[in-house]
Amino acid sequence: MKGRMGLTAMLGIVALLVMGIACANGDATTSPDSSSEQMMEQAAGGAAASTASQASGPASGIWVTGQASVNVEPDLVLLTIGVETMAETVAEARAEAASSMDAIIQSVKAHGLEDSDVQTRSFNIWPQYEYPEEMSGDVRTRRQVLIGYTVSNTAIAKIRDVDAVGTIIDDVAEAGGDATRINGISFNVEDPKPFMAQLREDAVQDATAKAEHLASLADVNLGDLVFISEVGASTPVARGFAEEAFMAMATSSSPTLISGGELQLNMNVQVVFSIGSSNGS
Repeated sequence: MKGRMGLTAMLGIVALLVMGIACANGDATTSPDSSSEQMMEQAAGGAAASTASQASGPASGIWVTGQASVNVEPDLVLLTIGVETMAETVAEARAEAASSMDAIIQSVKAHGLEDSDVQTRSFNIWPQYEYPEEMSGDVRTRRQVLIGYTVSNTAIAKIRDVDAVGTIIDDVAEAGGDATRINGISFNVEDPKPFMAQLREDAVQDATAKAEHLASLADVNLGDLVFISEVGASTPVARGFAEEAFMAMATSSSPTLISGGELQLNMNVQVVFSIGSSNGS
């Protein structure tokens, strides 16, 4: 009897403890409805913050590209010169090419070029074949026959006396003879840096004028400059000089005439201005 009463008392104590713990947890736990409301409020706040960030971030503002250019006379000519020879053996073809190329190099150096002004661009040796037809019974075939080897040697010469280019070409053609090859000519500005400062200034002014115009069209005030970047400067080549044109003039008794013309230097900048208040506000 006493044992049953003790067991009943213990069970009662355990039940009271469980109820106490449940009550404590109930006070600290948020109801499902309250939790949902908090999540919706947080999501709405995050969306608003994202929208505000986009409105004031780097994607906003007035974005424009400013451009500037200047025409200048070239002061550097890159002349691609070389030789091409063919003989029955590699040794013979190489020797002929070496002799002709040496004569060409000496002819350009006679016009004041230094060793550093002449740089080898390519050197190649390859076999030459013929494919004569042969009859084998009623079958017509072609057979590969080695007839010799070709050697080519090409270099680029830097010429700073633009007016002397025509004379140099004539001397090169005479020195190299029939082995002479001229693969191209280009006109450049050796040091464009003195022009870059003015080009940048003009490009920024152009960008600012464009931004002011856009702001005026949108009926807003132009804000502060928040971003600027130089996106490119280029020095285009004035013209190419085809090998066929050179060979045609080289066979003529008239001197070769070369005109450097003008080059156009270009500069681009990208700028971003913030958007000020509306003129109507």
